[in-house]
Amino acid sequence: MKDNFHKQLFLISEELFRIKPWDTVDNENIFGICLKNSDLLYFISIMGSSGMEYGVILMQDWKGYHALANTSTSDIDHDTMVNASHFLSLSLCRRDELPGGFAAYNKKYAVNFGKTKPFYWIAAKEPGKVFHPPKDSEAEIIYFCLNAIVELTRKNMFQPEGFIRGNEIKIFDVTRDNETVKITGRYERIKTFDASDLIFKVGEKTLSQLKLLPRLPTVYTMAAPSGLIAIRQTMPRVVIIHDDLAGVILVMQAVSEKRVKEEAFRILKEVFLGKNFLKVKGLPREIRTDSRLLYDVFKQTLASLGIRMICVEFISKIEEIVKGFHQFPPRPDDKSRISKP
Repeated sequence: MKDNFHKQLFLISEELFRIKPWDTVDNENIFGICLKNSDLLYFISIMGSSGMEYGVILMQDWKGYHALANTSTSDIDHDTMVNASHFLSLSLCRRDELPGGFAAYNKKYAVNFGKTKPFYWIAAKEPGKVFHPPKDSEAEIIYFCLNAIVELTRKNMFQPEGFIRGNEIKIFDVTRDNETVKITGRYERIKTFDASDLIFKVGEKTLSQLKLLPRLPTVYTMAAPSGLIAIRQTMPRVVIIHDDLAGVILVMQAVSEKRVKEEAFRILKEVFLGKNFLKVKGLPREIRTDSRLLYDVFKQTLASLGIRMICVEFISKIEEIVKGFHQFPPRPDDKSRISKP
């Protein structure tokens, strides 16, 4: 029975790509699906309206909603988004891009394996963990959510303009009774985001110590990407600080997802105090980052130190470093370092 859910998941995926719900719903039209039998709430973004990438992203509870909503307005970076809550996804992938574990999952459960091109990439992820093929319970969740999307599309029940009503969002309740599945719609008040998560306090003693440091005529770039390495099935961030004037990486260090703010500032402080590749003490005139998380958390603190912080979409040097990491494949017995869906 458990294997059957995995097989049914591939069948419903084929049906979803056949009926193309993205022709009706944009990826910014977020809605909820509540699986009433298990009391699980997931928020959904259907990808494909832009013609760039096709599939479905499912994120659990209100943290997941805010992650998806902030993604549509570019108020969150990808690494933070996929670590916000339980993450499930369906997308397309070429066979040669499927990591070993996912290729084996497709071969075991895909009904038309080898005939479908490209392949379905069905993935699951807990915050701070690696992407993996769905477990039994996760396959069941994805199946019933995709099944609901297919039914709603078939019955023309999707009205994206009505997904948001004031401060409420449309949620579809899915109730299973033996072989019958009932879908009903309702609105629920959107739970507000707790802004305290972005408050990062630095003691006056630390600030006073840093303000005494000399000023450096350089710009630092800073990033904290996830997915470069895996340690015992855990996916840490890798804090990277690069000196643009010197053209060198000052520091590169792995930190846990749960403490990325605290650890990233500790590393930055140590760089200011001379614990870096150049062993130079001082404050740069500017720090650029491609991480909205680092920007939101540190901008006020750095401003108090006279450092301008800028958030940009793309940093070429950081991209070169990340690309260099991916040029080194994982060991044959290590399937945990994979690209992101």
